[in-house]
Amino acid sequence: SGLMKSLVFGILIAAVGCSQGLRAQKGAEGVGIATMKTVVICCVMILLVDYVMGWFLMNFFVVGA
Repeated sequence: SGLMKSLVFGILIAAVGCSQGLRAQKGAEGVGIATMKTVVICCVMILLVDYVMGWFLMNFFVVGA
């Protein structure tokens, strides 16, 4: 489950980073703002996805529970 979570988190971070990077405007200032938005979005999304994946893995893949 740890490898699966890390793969999903990596894809999530790459997708959000690319999405925000393509929306960056106004030169260096825009890049800084896009970076800040990316970090905030990734932190929130990782917490949410970790919760959902943890719940899913514990409820459907735990043997003997």
